[in-house]
Amino acid sequence: MLAVCLAFPVRSAAKRFSKEKRRIVSIVVKKGDTLWRLAKHHHCSIVRIKRLNRMRTATIYEGQQLRVPARKPRALVRAFDPIKGQSIGGPRSGHLRHAVRLPRDPAYYLRRPYRAWGASHTVFYIRQAIAAVRRKFPKIHKLAIGDLSARRGGRLSNHRSHQSGRDVDLGLYFKKKPEHYPQSFVKAHPSTIHFPANWRLLRALISTSNKPGGVQRIYMDYNVQRMFYSWARKRGVSPRVLSHMFQYPHGRYSQHGIIHHWPHHEEHIHVRFKCPVGDDSCYL
Repeated sequence: MLAVCLAFPVRSAAKRFSKEKRRIVSIVVKKGDTLWRLAKHHHCSIVRIKRLNRMRTATIYEGQQLRVPARKPRALVRAFDPIKGQSIGGPRSGHLRHAVRLPRDPAYYLRRPYRAWGASHTVFYIRQAIAAVRRKFPKIHKLAIGDLSARRGGRLSNHRSHQSGRDVDLGLYFKKKPEHYPQSFVKAHPSTIHFPANWRLLRALISTSNKPGGVQRIYMDYNVQRMFYSWARKRGVSPRVLSHMFQYPHGRYSQHGIIHHWPHHEEHIHVRFKCPVGDDSCYL
């Protein structure tokens, strides 16, 4: 749906926050949104939003991703509502409609940009999790991002899934950026892995599991799970929290936790997101 915005002025709110330096965040346009409503909600002007997104007109559309100023980005995450009808079918037998492309960003490296398409909530939660890491570790190197889906979904070479815009492969953070990274994934090793940054990434992803369209499952090699589990236990993380997160130490075929074993996932994690609530065209 197209939404054409009339250029009404945003008065007091824009003046109140105009001199305040605010972080720029990414949002997804929902049905009924206009630039005027977004400007009012984010206490800025329509001109400011257009400049941030290099827009020549005031026309926006449902599913579009926009950069806007925000004082409290976490409130935007809580209010985010996944769009129905984008992810059709399942991860191994599906396709995409009105896909959203994961944009380029200094915080990460897209290994194959032509495979960086997903459902709106997939893109939103990926960026939110990486932003959480960057807030805690602003000098950390770029994160390698592998495949999401093709623009229209469907079969993707070298993958059994990644067909419906709800899967993504994410690399790992290291103490020192390895050679050939982030152009290629690099295996996790206790001596080189940046445990705090990766822990932050995992926690940020798993925190969405109780949100609409949040994380359903994360796939990680069982031995890599053991590395993170041991690191966290030594730092006082409770067994209850770890049991919610990890399959380890209950066995590779246990149904414990959100993070499950999958072969050949020593160098990256595979994150799968849920279907939007009530979306009958999407299934797990």
